[in-house]
Amino acid sequence: MLAALLVDLDGTLVDTNALHARAFVDAFAEAGVVVPVSAVLPHIGLGADRLAAAVLGTGTPGGQAAALAERHTALYLGRYAARATRRAGALELLAAARRAGLALALATACRKDELDAVARAAGLDLGAFDAVLTADDVEHAKPAPDVIAAAAAKLGVDAAATALVGDTPFDALAARRGGSVMLGVENGTHTRDVLRCAGARGVWSGPGDLARAFEQAMRLASPGPHVLTAATLDALMDAALDAAEETLGGGGVPFGAVVAYPDGTLVARAGNRGHTTGSPIDHAETEALRAAGVRLRAHDDLVLVSTVEP
Repeated sequence: MLAALLVDLDGTLVDTNALHARAFVDAFAEAGVVVPVSAVLPHIGLGADRLAAAVLGTGTPGGQAAALAERHTALYLGRYAARATRRAGALELLAAARRAGLALALATACRKDELDAVARAAGLDLGAFDAVLTADDVEHAKPAPDVIAAAAAKLGVDAAATALVGDTPFDALAARRGGSVMLGVENGTHTRDVLRCAGARGVWSGPGDLARAFEQAMRLASPGPHVLTAATLDALMDAALDAAEETLGGGGVPFGAVVAYPDGTLVARAGNRGHTTGSPIDHAETEALRAAGVRLRAHDDLVLVSTVEP
């Protein structure tokens, strides 16, 4: 069961991805580099300096990328932000989250001055959110998980009890790395398949479509009735680490995993057994799942905690 919904801004709640892309194209042109909008759009969602480096290539000096990012912001604020429009169904999505009793956070890679300008133009009430996180509040923008951790901390919940609504693979990666779940909404740039491959738990055609399917989406994001807490997850990780230490003591690789109910009750735990069985698939996770399967008939509403991501 979720405690909070984190929502991306650009491309998710407001139609601004193309506007950001045009501002970048203008900034590149001023620097003597001709780049089409189509080459920029797939990178919208990254932090501005990372986007500049991604478009120009890995050999781009950091100073040049930072300068282009600053120029993008100036051009965006001066030429494009006032054109921002709210996506159909955006307010309905926020209302659905409120009806479900979820806390709400806006988690965006844009800067605060960009957010304020877009909110004014698109008629988006920032007071509708319990927390607002921008690029100014974190060290690293998406796909780094910083904004997930910062939003969860500001809301007073664990990241495992959150879901992020976003429109790019960078949202999906940030959610996965931060221990959250990503619910995707299409925006015309990234396909459903791209979002799913990046880790989206489900994908809808837009915020309105997600709002109409909100109960189903919540079951998909968190199928059990319990809210995972930081204390529960810490205790389960300690148990998984104990299993890893036992495996290391027996001459194996130090990987451990546990299967438990969301209230912290252990069902099974195991370490990697490949060193004793000779099988490359006898990972800690599979061994813990196998042990749980022997004891249980129903396998829903269980949590798998591993010391190393499978």
